[in-house]
Amino acid sequence: MAIYSDELGLSESVTTTYTTANTYSPLTNGRLIGVRLYACGDAATSLIEGVEVRLESVSFGGVPVTVMTAGAGIRTAPAQAIPVGSVNCDLPVRTGVNISVQIRNVTDDTPVTPQFMILGIFQA
Repeated sequence: MAIYSDELGLSESVTTTYTTANTYSPLTNGRLIGVRLYACGDAATSLIEGVEVRLESVSFGGVPVTVMTAGAGIRTAPAQAIPVGSVNCDLPVRTGVNISVQIRNVTDDTPVTPQFMILGIFQA
């Protein structure tokens, strides 16, 4: 068995409703065993609060995967590190069966220049 990671999606979304960040097609048949969410800002004026990512696929059997992280507000110096959102899971994936990657900001403020990267950890 091999364990590998692959980028599920990138987003600069500032919406507070779910929007599609990507539709990912697995590279191999196997299992999704983890999801990591990385958040960063483009500038000292970046504002990042809560962010939530939801993954859905027919191969998951109706069970979505949700991962969240929370920023520390405006990114002025000295900016605090944003914790990596992380969730372990054990769900089947198949080539040709897409994974929908959706993202939303969870905040009452308007996010400013956020960058999000979603990484999947797979076992094949």
